[in-house]
Amino acid sequence: MLRYFIILIGFLILGFSGCNNETDSSVSSYQGRIISYIRTWELRKDNGKNIFWTAEDIDGEMLTDLNIAFAIIKNGDDLTIESMNWDDGFFNLFSEIQKLKEIYPFLRVNLSIGGWGADGFSDMAADGDLRSGFVDNVMEWVKKHGFDGIDIDWEYPVDGADGMIKSRPEDKTNFTLLMKELKEALDALSNENGKTYTLSFAAAASSDYLNWIEPKKLSDIVDYVNLMTYDFYGEWSNTTGHHSNLYNSDIKPSAQSGDKAVRDFITAGFSPNQIVLGIPFFGKGWRGVNNKNNGLYQRFTAVYNYKDMGFDDIEKLIVSDNLKEYWDDSAKAPYLYNGDIWISYDNEQSVEIKTDYIKKKNLGGIMIWEYSHDFSKKLLTVIYQNIKKKTIVKKR
Repeated sequence: MLRYFIILIGFLILGFSGCNNETDSSVSSYQGRIISYIRTWELRKDNGKNIFWTAEDIDGEMLTDLNIAFAIIKNGDDLTIESMNWDDGFFNLFSEIQKLKEIYPFLRVNLSIGGWGADGFSDMAADGDLRSGFVDNVMEWVKKHGFDGIDIDWEYPVDGADGMIKSRPEDKTNFTLLMKELKEALDALSNENGKTYTLSFAAAASSDYLNWIEPKKLSDIVDYVNLMTYDFYGEWSNTTGHHSNLYNSDIKPSAQSGDKAVRDFITAGFSPNQIVLGIPFFGKGWRGVNNKNNGLYQRFTAVYNYKDMGFDDIEKLIVSDNLKEYWDDSAKAPYLYNGDIWISYDNEQSVEIKTDYIKKKNLGGIMIWEYSHDFSKKLLTVIYQNIKKKTIVKKR
C-alpha cells in the first residue's frame, strides 16, 4: 500500500511539474511588440536653435515599431506635421526616416495622427466626404513616405478632453466608421504590393473612455490598441499619486491602475494580444508636499518640472535635489521624495515587473511614450532584455 502511495505522489509531482513547465515555456516563448513613440517637435534649444532627433539617436534593434508623433488634421481632411512648417523646422524628418529604414530594415515606422489637443477629428469623421478624403490623404502619405502602419490618437471621441477639442455624441459610431475605412484602404494597398500594414489607436486607460467608443466593433477592425496606462495623476490632481502604477495601492485602493485598465478592455471585447501596455519614460512632479506617508497621496502647493521630465532628467534630479527613492509594493511603483519635492515615475524595477506582467497575461506588447526621454536606454534595455520581439510576417 505504501509503495502505491509513493508512486501516486510521484505522478502528482510530475504532473504539477509538467504544468509549471508548460506555463514557464509559454512565458519564455512569448513574443510581443516593442513600440516607442518619437516626437516631431524639438528636443531642446541650443543658442536659440531647435534641436531635433536624428536617425543616429534611435536604436532600432531594440524596437519592433517606431511611431512618428504627430501628424495633425488640416483643412478638414488633409495632414501636416507642424514642426516642418516652422522657420527652424524639422525639414529633414522624412530623410531621417529613410535613413532609419536603411539601418534597420526590419523596423516598422508608423505614422501617428492626432495627440493631446489635436482637433479636427469630430468634424472629419462626421462627414462622409471629409472622411473619405482623409483616408485618401493618409494613404498618399503611406505610399509616398513608406510608412508601415497608421496609429490614430484621437483624444477623445465624445468627451473632447473635457471640451478642449470639438466633439459630439456621434463620435462614438463615427470613430468606428473611420477606423473601418482606414483598415479597408490599408488592406487594399497590402493586396497591391504584398506589404503588411497595421492599424492601431491610442486609448485612454479608463472605463469612461470605453463608453465613448464601440469596443467590440473596433476589436474586429484594428490590429492592436496602445493603452495609455499613465497620467493617472498629474498637475490637474488634488494630491500627489502614482501616475503609472501597475496595481492599486493599498493606501488608495480606488485609484486607477494598469492592471484594472487591461481587465476593463478585455471585458469590453478586446483580446489580450490586441492590448499593448503603455509605459511612460517621463515622470510627474509636485512640490510643497505634505510630509505624511512619505508624500504619497498628499496635498501639494505647486507643480514641479512637469514638462518633459524624462527618465534621464529624473536621474540627475535625484542627485541635485537630494531625492530619496521609495517603493510602494502593493502598487509595484517607485516614487521620490525629499520632504518637499515628490516625483512619480517608472524605474528599472517597475519596468521589469511590467514586462513580466505582459508576458504572463499574453498581451500584445509594450508601448513607450516617448523615446527621447530615455536616450541613455536604461529602461529600454530592460524591456529589450525581457521581451522577445515579435516579427511581423509579410503577406507574401
